[in-house]
Amino acid sequence: MFLTSFLALSLTLISSVNAAPAVAAVGAAVGVGSPVQASRYPIALQANLQIHDPSVIRFNDNYYAFTSGASLPYFKASNMSGPWEYLGTVLKGDSIIPRIGRDDPWAPNVMEYNRLFYCYYSVSRDGTRESSIGVATTPDIEHGPWTDQGEIIATGSGLFSGNYPYSTSNAIDPSVLIDPKDGQAYLAWGSYWTNIWQAPLGPHLMRVENRPAPDAVNLAYDILPGVDNAFLQTYPANREPDGTRPVEGSFMYYRAPWYYLWFSHGQCCNFEAELPPQGDEYSIRVGRSTSIRGPYVDQTGQKLTEGGGTIVYGSNSNGQVYAPGGQGIMSADENNHFDILYYHYSIAVNQSVGLNYDQAQLGYNYIDYVDGWPSVVPGVPATATKTMTAVVMATETSAQSAKHTATAPKPANADPTTTAAPAPAPTAAATAASAATANAGAATGASEAATATARASAGSDPATGAKAAKDNAAPAKSILQTPMSIIVLCMSPLPMAITEIIVC
Repeated sequence: MFLTSFLALSLTLISSVNAAPAVAAVGAAVGVGSPVQASRYPIALQANLQIHDPSVIRFNDNYYAFTSGASLPYFKASNMSGPWEYLGTVLKGDSIIPRIGRDDPWAPNVMEYNRLFYCYYSVSRDGTRESSIGVATTPDIEHGPWTDQGEIIATGSGLFSGNYPYSTSNAIDPSVLIDPKDGQAYLAWGSYWTNIWQAPLGPHLMRVENRPAPDAVNLAYDILPGVDNAFLQTYPANREPDGTRPVEGSFMYYRAPWYYLWFSHGQCCNFEAELPPQGDEYSIRVGRSTSIRGPYVDQTGQKLTEGGGTIVYGSNSNGQVYAPGGQGIMSADENNHFDILYYHYSIAVNQSVGLNYDQAQLGYNYIDYVDGWPSVVPGVPATATKTMTAVVMATETSAQSAKHTATAPKPANADPTTTAAPAPAPTAAATAASAATANAGAATGASEAATATARASAGSDPATGAKAAKDNAAPAKSILQTPMSIIVLCMSPLPMAITEIIVC
């Protein structure tokens, strides 16, 4: 009786659960570029939070998301999909670093160590190497207060800025990792110019060891064709004399036995007037090493210091996910095999939705590893869900799916709640685009996740590119090739194990 009733109820869901959800149409072309049309990457899972250069950590079963902006705002949620509660700002006002840009710090990187939380941040003048990295600390991430500890390194001008490698690099986009093998902490930084550098931190994680002459190594360097790619001993503060190298936003991560260097490549923002040529926008790339100090290589064996980098995630879904970057990784918890890749992205559906710097969205995907190389997993894997008891999916043949893709109306957003944050309310068009993204990801991800579970699967000139620029899919595959089929996965809450599969 229960099974009959359950299946009858499942049939009523067919009209609202489609194998191939409608995809928002691409509007008029924006400038010289166009959104990437390919469905090579799965669509972003919606976190329902406007954010740029995110840093997200999990602590006591809650998620805390930090963003670029005045005094470094941050938010809290019990789930990555929100809703998010605005907690305030890290800094009480401007940064204590005496530099232009102190009122609008960038790219926070947050970590916890020995019951103290560290928020590393950047202060910079747009389009230059006039930059510093600072840090603030607190013993209480939720209530604060945070103490601004000031500057760690400076480039362009300031203390020791004429010393190598400060004289060649740009002190923004900090990332800190403590080597699990020996406990030594390292700071990575860099954007454009000579790209990504790394140096050891002192024992309190608030100063670079031997700051005047640090034991620094270059981790990533973009190679430009037809020019002399040798490092100069010093670079102008406001231009790159031999061409731009759009590598920035590094994130160091360890998952045994490999150290990973994640980074963003391409133009991060400033898309309001025109899009860059296809492929020149942000994408998320990675290299790996057996040592935290490198050298890091991509999947082909190319060194990151020689222009290498494996693309893990890029623009997709007809502009619904455009220029993802500013990424980070959250490691799997005790109930989850999959790490989380999070990032910001723009929406390039038309000229008026989601292209402004402050309209960037927080997105995320689960990642698994194949021979030690990270790969984005479509949707939400079963083992990443703590309380799912049943999943019902309707699938059709490829031809019928294609028909629904072209004609079916967008399903209503399943979660009508909105972010509890003081950020400006999105426009109606932006809300519609976000809803389309969320629903497309949910349906596509559910189809892919069900398949995997059933198989028992465990930037341009620096003045206009990168951070400096902020001011100036194919039909879903049918699981069964029948006119209509329903798959019901009955699962126990923990662990997530399939107990029955029913096909009608």
